[in-house]
Amino acid sequence: GDDPRVRYDLARSRTRLGDIFRAMGKHDDARHEYQGALAIFSELATSRPTAMVLLGAATAYRNDGRLEEETGRFSDPMSRTAREFRANTLTSVGSALQLQGENKKAAEEAYRKALEIRRRLIGEFGDHANYRQQLATSHYNLGNLYWGTGDLKAAEPEYETAREIQRQ
Repeated sequence: GDDPRVRYDLARSRTRLGDIFRAMGKHDDARHEYQGALAIFSELATSRPTAMVLLGAATAYRNDGRLEEETGRFSDPMSRTAREFRANTLTSVGSALQLQGENKKAAEEAYRKALEIRRRLIGEFGDHANYRQQLATSHYNLGNLYWGTGDLKAAEPEYETAREIQRQ
């Protein structure tokens, strides 16, 4: 159905099913379930960006990443749009984790993954203004994360990089 609560439960179930398939060595089935869960979580994050939705997306991304590490098979080639969407979702996940204030490391990891995807997009598709703005935003988000934890030494270069990108 269209009920967001039902969609959320479905996405969580697909993540758990992916975990089961991964444990059984059924990697293609696991990847299919993780990607299905991410699609639902991403849809929900667009319309209802609650912490629970974003944390669910983070779990599905984390587990899909573990599958990739275990099998050496990555979900490539991802389309340009899928990578843009993944970077945006990772940014949302990082923001939700940062707002909770309890998991700086996971927030930083989400922001760094988004940053890396955005760098690769610029490398592959050119230095478009939209990509530059998103890359600057990624650095700014990291700066805010560090600033919020009192790590001003780490925050400063992120803010400076964001400023330099925006000047281009």
